Amino acid sequence: MNTPLRNNKLLWLSLATGANLFFSSHALASQNLTVSCGSTGQSCANAAAFSVNASDQVPVRVRLQTPASHCSDVRYTVTRSLGAPILTGFLPPNASQLINLGPLVSGQHWFLISATGRSGGCNAGTLGSWGVIVTP
Repeated sequence: MNTPLRNNKLLWLSLATGANLFFSSHALASQNLTVSCGSTGQSCANAAAFSVNASDQVPVRVRLQTPASHCSDVRYTVTRSLGAPILTGFLPPNASQLINLGPLVSGQHWFLISATGRSGGCNAGTLGSWGVIVTP
């Protein structure tokens, strides 16, 4: 996949929908992603992207972990160009869930990840920001 990403720098793209994507050029290593929401309510208007490399038709799994610095629960939604979204349960700080991205053809694949919060801890009704550690 051709991409303008170089030297593990972040590229911020504004979409016509008003959402922002944060692309990371990391692949295969753990990826620490942090997103500011800039919205009200529990659904964050911004998303991040992560990539994985796959061998032909081998099931790909990644672990999504909430950072210990989180002060409330979040649920992650992972989407790709084909297939249904994958939702985690609500995860408290420093918890993780293994998700199956499915068998993929060989090569690099990009996925979007977004988050939804819920009231509790420091969350009084608005998810201000979120983070995730993605580990292959």
